[in-house]
Amino acid sequence: MGDGKGNEKCYIVASSAPRAVVAVRDQSQACIQNKYATLVEKGVIPALPEMKTWQGDATARPDLVDMNCSAFTSNNWLVTIRQPVNPTAASSVTYIDMQTGFVWAGYVGPDGSVVDVEYIR
Repeated sequence: MGDGKGNEKCYIVASSAPRAVVAVRDQSQACIQNKYATLVEKGVIPALPEMKTWQGDATARPDLVDMNCSAFTSNNWLVTIRQPVNPTAASSVTYIDMQTGFVWAGYVGPDGSVVDVEYIR
């Protein structure tokens, strides 16, 4: 899906997502909540919604034969996940709070390890 201006979207929010995608989302969220708990308590960064409140799905883009893309929303949050078809490659994850502009980006490896790349508040 695109707008004709090169702003392609890699997700469609729908009913349910595969377990592997949900696992990547939940592992990255647990990492963020643990690593930044003090900053959340101090009000420096916004708290993430409860895991059970996310809604979304995974979809394949016809132009990306080696990757599946997913999106989840909850309140003012958007999570995008790009998961390679290759099971030995890491998934790219981005969390965006559309109200505050907070952004977290990282990777989740096939073993569940989370690499924290950056956060912007």
